[in-house]
Amino acid sequence: MRTTDHLWPPAGPRSVVVRVHGGSPDERAHLCAQVRRLLRDGGIDVVTCDLRDAVPDLGAIDALARLQLTAKRLGGRIRLRATAPDLTELIDWVGVPRR
Repeated sequence: MRTTDHLWPPAGPRSVVVRVHGGSPDERAHLCAQVRRLLRDGGIDVVTCDLRDAVPDLGAIDALARLQLTAKRLGGRIRLRATAPDLTELIDWVGVPRR
């Protein structure tokens, strides 16, 4: 997986859009490492998670929870977009913050 596979051009000042699918544990760890680097070194405050391709399963929830923790630890935040109703319901059920 290349760095550009998940990161899109900035969505606005000090933000980036990340495509989240879930994926394997290694892919999720790689995505978190990319986001960590951007938050720490790239002047990014907000990570927008685009979930249009995410399957409503625990892989997607794990990815979101990891991204939320990563952002919070580095003083940033995440926001979600293009979330399917089934995934929204699962996110609410497990309690992953959306902002």
